[in-house]
Amino acid sequence: MVIKALFQLIYDIFEFITSPIQIPQFSPEVSQTLDSASQYIESGLSYVAYWTHWQFIITLFVLALAVGTFIRHYGLILWILRKIPFLDIG
Repeated sequence: MVIKALFQLIYDIFEFITSPIQIPQFSPEVSQTLDSASQYIESGLSYVAYWTHWQFIITLFVLALAVGTFIRHYGLILWILRKIPFLDIG
């Protein structure tokens, strides 16, 4: 209940801040391209889900995001650790 109220508060603040900004409509070509891309993704996911369970797919996706994030930020982590002199890294 508290989390729902917090998310609603964040949404209301975001909506208040972005309400003066006028975002133009997509052109029909862009809209059609996005529709076809989402159909391709949906058909690919249904093809993969034919052999596996959705929980397994979601778990693999989250794991891939975590590993990708770690690999991307590994250099930054090492740089920060090298700045700590008593650790004697690198």
